[in-house]
Amino acid sequence: KREITEDTGISDISEFVVDLSSVPDPEPLPVRKYPAVVKTAQIYMSKAGKPTIKFEYYISTDVYPIEYDAENAPDGTTLRSWVGVNAGCAPQQSQPTKIGQANYRRVFDAHGARLSNATFRPREDLDMHWALSDDQINELVGTQVLVNVVHEPFEGRDMPNIRGVTPQE
Repeated sequence: KREITEDTGISDISEFVVDLSSVPDPEPLPVRKYPAVVKTAQIYMSKAGKPTIKFEYYISTDVYPIEYDAENAPDGTTLRSWVGVNAGCAPQQSQPTKIGQANYRRVFDAHGARLSNATFRPREDLDMHWALSDDQINELVGTQVLVNVVHEPFEGRDMPNIRGVTPQE
């Protein structure tokens, strides 16, 4: 149902009915590298019990390839990526190992960010694994990167996924 308000002429959609069986799958974002911006970066404990950083990257319609129908995602594309950071940061260790520290450094390097005073602490929300604070992880939000988009099968169709992040030059 659509109602047009007389005073503004703007439509107010209160209901939209469609036969979903007739809706085709949109084409996935083509395989290539895209400039993107980190929308969110959040550390959490994965289902497997490992500290993981979940990233959301936004790709603007301005960088879609000319052959890609922007109507597939007219507001841009948000893709997610997960990075495990548990190695060398187990709770039984007296401090994060060099491997653990290097895991975090690689995450920051891939985003073109530097964290000169990384402060690791055991975190209750991460079952006492050594980790950086949310504030330190959030320093990655807003960074501009290049994401390598690939296609991977999911539920019978190709879906865009991120296979690598590098700093935007």
